[in-house]
Amino acid sequence: MRRPANTLLGPADLPVPTLSPLVVRLDHIGLVEHAHGVRPTAVYGHCTDDAGRALGIAAQLRDDPDAPRVVAACVRQLGVSLRPDGRFTLRLDVRGAPTLDDPSDDATARALWGLAHVTTASFGATTTREVERLLAATAGFVSPFPRAAAHAVLAATVLLDADPTSVTGRRLLHDNRPHLPRPPGPAGSTAGWRWPEPRLTYGNGLLCEALLAGAHADGDEAGVLEALDLLRWLVATERSPDGGDHFSFTPTTGRGPGDGPGFDQQPIEAWTLASACRAAADLTHDPSWTEPIVTAAAWFAGANDLGVPMWDERTGAAFDGLTALGPNRNEGTESTLALLGTLLALGPPGYAAPRRDSR
Repeated sequence: MRRPANTLLGPADLPVPTLSPLVVRLDHIGLVEHAHGVRPTAVYGHCTDDAGRALGIAAQLRDDPDAPRVVAACVRQLGVSLRPDGRFTLRLDVRGAPTLDDPSDDATARALWGLAHVTTASFGATTTREVERLLAATAGFVSPFPRAAAHAVLAATVLLDADPTSVTGRRLLHDNRPHLPRPPGPAGSTAGWRWPEPRLTYGNGLLCEALLAGAHADGDEAGVLEALDLLRWLVATERSPDGGDHFSFTPTTGRGPGDGPGFDQQPIEAWTLASACRAAADLTHDPSWTEPIVTAAAWFAGANDLGVPMWDERTGAAFDGLTALGPNRNEGTESTLALLGTLLALGPPGYAAPRRDSR
């Protein structure tokens, strides 16, 4: 798959991250999940996953004039979504009532990640009290599911970076880090397959980032090296096979040993890979980690298998996926958050994530 010669190739063709694309997705309930084309539509509800991730983005963009509004709306949504058992309901409907979806560990863990980030910024006494209440209610969260455990570990490290004595942070780390899948040793790998699951699936870079951050927080130097090695493997595996100058991300159908490129490709893969590489760069001070971050961002600018931009210059939002026929031009909230998260991983301007210095 070759890109046309006139393809936009670099993050210079992308915007500075701002929260304005999220503001148009807010209503009296919270953050609208889906869009028909450029128009958000609340008929499919308001997803906890999106509210949690938006909190994390808004906290990192705390100086954005829209940050207080986004944070207030998403905290309000999570307050309604909290269940008596310390989990969050997956979704609120168009009226603001919980849907019949099963409780979601992934949604709860993403909410924890966002709430943890909000504790690192100041959004007023009312917001602070509500965030503290929500964190206290969910502090005992533990999940056997790898991606939920990964978000919980990252929430823990955000809390511990801000306050090394955080009891909630230490508990989340201790309870969830054992549920992160560890990569096989050389003897256990199959034909060079180093991933700790039979197939790459969804948000794959998240596992690498959580392995790295959790190992660093626990002072596990061997675990840090193991996580960096796995991230290098993932970066190499996600490269396009025709020269490797752009990413050909794992499609929604997954990717296993021997599988080639495919569609649909999701913006979340760019975000999680860029975020993991940012964590690696901040921890190791190795400049070589910058290149995959730039390449992940360039995927949105057209450095992808079809050579098409994956964001809308008019709205600042991202398209929902790269299909074999081109972009899925619905501009959903998850995809837009993925664009913003990838731009944040590029670094200044706007980058405010905590730096993890090597020990």
